[in-house]
Amino acid sequence: MSVPTTRFSNEDDMSLVNKCKAFIETYTMSQWDWWPLQPRVPGLTPGHLRLEWEFCGETLYETISLQESTLIQQTLDAMNEHPPKCYCCKVRPVQLSWTTIFEHIYHIIWKALPIKATSPSPTALTQLSKANLRYTPTRNTCANISPSLPHGKQPLPPQGSPPNGNFVFSIKDMWGFHNIENIENHSQLSDPMFFEELKKRHKSHRWCFQHWLSPYRFRYCRFVQFEEILDEHVSCVGEALPDHHGYTTDYEYDPRPPTAKMPLIDPTHFSVLLRACNTICYSSFLPVYVHKCQHIPADRRFLTRIPQKKGTYDASSRVHAPSLNYINRVAFGVEAGYFPSLAFFLAYHVFLILSGFSFWIYWMAYLPEDLQNASIPLFTIIMLIGTFWGLFGKRISIS
Repeated sequence: MSVPTTRFSNEDDMSLVNKCKAFIETYTMSQWDWWPLQPRVPGLTPGHLRLEWEFCGETLYETISLQESTLIQQTLDAMNEHPPKCYCCKVRPVQLSWTTIFEHIYHIIWKALPIKATSPSPTALTQLSKANLRYTPTRNTCANISPSLPHGKQPLPPQGSPPNGNFVFSIKDMWGFHNIENIENHSQLSDPMFFEELKKRHKSHRWCFQHWLSPYRFRYCRFVQFEEILDEHVSCVGEALPDHHGYTTDYEYDPRPPTAKMPLIDPTHFSVLLRACNTICYSSFLPVYVHKCQHIPADRRFLTRIPQKKGTYDASSRVHAPSLNYINRVAFGVEAGYFPSLAFFLAYHVFLILSGFSFWIYWMAYLPEDLQNASIPLFTIIMLIGTFWGLFGKRISIS
């Protein structure tokens, strides 16, 4: 595996493919998911350079000034050429065997069983049997320890643990309102677990054909403000951060304004994080040239950038409180955003064109003299493509 490098570039990508990407994104006013192609290379303005680096198997770009490039280059020169324990070069070998296959099938069945909450697993029974053998302090021992805490004081949480709070995540429904999900923060929560939970919560609010067949894919999140305008109905007011409206002590995140700039996580970077493999990747059995597992580093680098609310945000529990304080009706979090997928749009167009021409070839093979009716597939293709863009083209303008 090659060692990832950080590069500086002062040249624009003038290839025809990149020009087509720029034209489509400019015309539709929306960023696209160009997989299996590389993301669009942005143009450079005078006095700026492009910083390029590898992350999760993709090349990412950031436009920086000449002064910033000098500081970054000095930092890179002061570092080792390549750390001996670098997560980006850590290869996770996948041994394709019947044992691993049955383990994955077992995990799928175990998650699908409704009795898993009431039936303890063999591991839990083993831990429980070991716990019974541990020493249990007597009542006198507990009595001697309890007075050590001053009256009215609560025991402090362990040092270094994140504060108890929730990440507010929303998915817009078909009526234009938002379904709110509170993702609890805890000491074991890391970037891979958080983004995997985001995909799981998003999938629970989407229909099956929406999740698998929609050409608009869940690829990023917007940092927005929510407000309960109607009872039990939450709406998105717009992009905002808690500090923009004076909520400085109710949320925890870093960096904060004025040093932070919107969005706190770039949509292109967000897309890479959401497309990374889960902890259990069921595509790992495929050959390397078909699927290559890409995992997010197990740290909290991106997690700390998302505003964390102290407490939960639930609109349905406050229906019978007409005199509720306005502060409790407002929340800040992330909203699911979507990119048009090049792969899905091409697949649908290829399917429509091939089906129409297949019928035309069949017609001409058995009825070569009926040319008038042979033109029906052509008009059918035009009608189907027009219907497709009538349904999904409006979504691009709305996005």
